[in-house]
Amino acid sequence: MAYTKCVLIILVCESLVLISLQYRQAYTGNSQSQVQTAMDGFEDVIRRFPKCAEGYALYAQALTDQQQFGKADQMYNKCIDLEPDNATTYVHKGLLQLQWKQDLDLGLDLISKAIEIDNKCDFAYETMGTIEVQRGNLDKAIDMFNKAINLAKSEMEMAHLYSLCDAAYAQTEVARKYGLKPPTL
Repeated sequence: MAYTKCVLIILVCESLVLISLQYRQAYTGNSQSQVQTAMDGFEDVIRRFPKCAEGYALYAQALTDQQQFGKADQMYNKCIDLEPDNATTYVHKGLLQLQWKQDLDLGLDLISKAIEIDNKCDFAYETMGTIEVQRGNLDKAIDMFNKAINLAKSEMEMAHLYSLCDAAYAQTEVARKYGLKPPTL
């Protein structure tokens, strides 16, 4: 039984990796026919493995790229039904709400829920920091970026987060020095 389950997990992961790579290559190469083939592949994976939350999440991200926001939202909902404690899904769903409906409150609520679920989700802190920069809340943005920095998993990720934090800090210093109000959304 355990062996069968392991083989099934490997098949799902392999399928998702291949389809995700196919999709990214088609999307960046602007090949609509290959994008559609990859989208069909995502649908096939979630049909064959309906309890695989990662399949729904990756498909939702691709749907968001294709501006199929309603369907992406449905896929994130299914993913949350399957894995209600997956903080990253809440961040992606929050970003979808911002992009699709420009619903800042709902987007922030979902990202805050991600942090509530997993206070070590660096992606949630980074995203919250980025949104706070856009809202002109630079001190809060710096706080969020610092939390993400403390959770970074690689030097490259840490360097990226430091650059975001330093940019927010520089904006804060310029605003204070010249008596400016930071731009907001």
